[in-house]
Amino acid sequence: MFNTRLLALTVLAVLLLFLPTSSALAAPPSVGDVLINEYVANATTEWVELYNTTGSALDISGFYIDDIAGGGGAPKVIPASTTIAANGYYVMTFSSFLNNGSDDVRFLDPTQTVVHDSTSYTSSTANYSWYRSPDGGAWSPTEASSPTQGSANPGGGPTINPGDIVINEYTANSTVTEWVELYNTTGSSLDISGYYIDDVASGGSAPVAIPGGTTIAAGGFYTLDLSSILNNSGDDVRFLNPTQTTVIDSTSYTFATLEYAWYRTTDGGSWSAEETDAPTKNASNTPPAALGDVVINEFVANATTEWVELYNKTLQTKDISGYYIDDIAAGGSAPIAIPADTYIQPGGFYVLTFSGVLNNGGDDVRFLDPTQTTVLDTYTYATATANNAWYRYPDGGSWSTLETATPSQGASNPGTGDVAWVPGTFDIRIFDVEQGDSQLIIFPSGFTILIDVREASWNTGAGAALIASKIQAITGGTHINVGVLSHHHLDHIGYAGYGGFWGLIETHGITFDKIVDRNAGAWVDGFGGGAVDGTCDPDLEIQWYNVGTQSGTSRNWLCYATNSANTNIYPIRELAQLGSTTQIDPPDAGAMVTVIQTDATGVLMVDGVTPLQGDHSADAVPPSENDYSIALKIRWGSIDYATAGDSDGEYATSSFGYT
Repeated sequence: MFNTRLLALTVLAVLLLFLPTSSALAAPPSVGDVLINEYVANATTEWVELYNTTGSALDISGFYIDDIAGGGGAPKVIPASTTIAANGYYVMTFSSFLNNGSDDVRFLDPTQTVVHDSTSYTSSTANYSWYRSPDGGAWSPTEASSPTQGSANPGGGPTINPGDIVINEYTANSTVTEWVELYNTTGSSLDISGYYIDDVASGGSAPVAIPGGTTIAAGGFYTLDLSSILNNSGDDVRFLNPTQTTVIDSTSYTFATLEYAWYRTTDGGSWSAEETDAPTKNASNTPPAALGDVVINEFVANATTEWVELYNKTLQTKDISGYYIDDIAAGGSAPIAIPADTYIQPGGFYVLTFSGVLNNGGDDVRFLDPTQTTVLDTYTYATATANNAWYRYPDGGSWSTLETATPSQGASNPGTGDVAWVPGTFDIRIFDVEQGDSQLIIFPSGFTILIDVREASWNTGAGAALIASKIQAITGGTHINVGVLSHHHLDHIGYAGYGGFWGLIETHGITFDKIVDRNAGAWVDGFGGGAVDGTCDPDLEIQWYNVGTQSGTSRNWLCYATNSANTNIYPIRELAQLGSTTQIDPPDAGAMVTVIQTDATGVLMVDGVTPLQGDHSADAVPPSENDYSIALKIRWGSIDYATAGDSDGEYATSSFGYT
């Protein structure tokens, strides 16, 4: 019997012998289909990676990899049955073929007469690669330190357009490390592998590549640490695409303070006009408000629409989303939540309106954190006149003792009443600060001297807030040429950590060219039995030089001012130079400032023999701090003006136990 099944199987077997392989099924590439995608020329094992730009597998059997035409090594043939998958890779390895110094890399057809792709290089770093970014794209102008043999090159993710990722914050002047923070403004994770951070275009340092495998989550941050890239005195900061041909984002600065940061006031928002001394590296630029950052500034309790105004005292935008305004604790109305995505700009305001919450006859106004367990600020009033406001004066300062009939909702509270300085005039402004002292001298050139900043108590900064507002109202700015501390009493310099000169510098952003201080003493780590721990103990570690009575005011000031870590004060502080006419040196013709007294130099005690200079802190009846005051003689033209702190020139014994 004829076996038809056997015949069919035999025919099938014969047909299978003649079916083409996968290589034979794939078509050879046309010019442009397969490109040289990446290569390492300077390594023990050199290699060239090809990339299939098409959506179909391609047969590259018998094609060649070659170096420079008509010279160099013999072309390297690609083995038979070699295909590249659609959008896939093929890597050929070899050794001692490509030159380290410079060479060509070429991809040739099987006849070696058609160049399907070629590229050239003039140098090659050991174990680095030249590469396209993204795959099949333009050649990167710089090599990659982390080659991606047989896998996607940097820049292969979704295209990043200007505005998708922005420079968000950076520190350019640092003894630790410079850094640039990027922020993803989009709702998707983005791959920034092979992108670059650079400074000024066509100059400065070489662009710094972001490592492969780097992504930024949606709404997230990425920080690249740098070294000696950004200039302290001004530069550009640029974020470039992998080919360095597109500037994704850029910003410029004209100066950079040590360990400060330039930053956007909200993540991805506008740039701040000032640096921050509290950088938020790899974190949000709008941290939540902490105690003392945001205060109740003004409120109307007796009106159809009641309202509370908050004021941001800091130099940084603050997030107050989910915080609360409340009245008296454990009673009254329910706390009112501040809506999500609510921010207060530096020196800015936020107003919350409501009705039927605050009592006309007296109540508390409280600003609470999101847990409602921490009171960030509070004020108590006994009465509320219809449509009048209780308010601080100036913004963030002390509470006024009277209401105002002209509320300033969402705006600065009533002005300082000071007339602006007129350029070309000589002004002496003596501020009414009650007990104590504060004076501003302005020469026709605009050269300024600020003498003393009074505070009423050790734990307040109201005096600093007042003087800061007056400086801005009178000069139109926040810079003073010379600050002078006449002597170390609270009603002349305030208390470091709260107000006075410390408050001007650290809280209100007033800058000085120099601070002239008396030589009372200095912090010495470990002195007086204190621990050698890099932290000043004001009760133990002050070494006194010229002092009689001494107080927490002086001790805390010296902890601050003589600590080299406090870079806002330490580099600009100078000790008063007796007799000097150049230490305070206005540029105006006919101007002279003479230091006529400091540290009780040449002053004797009542016995006519014992000098006041030196450390008298252990005396049974020590001299007063007043006696060590700095005295100045200020001359402009025919005007002579003398100011001498609390010097008196008399011998007397105070009922408080000092002479």
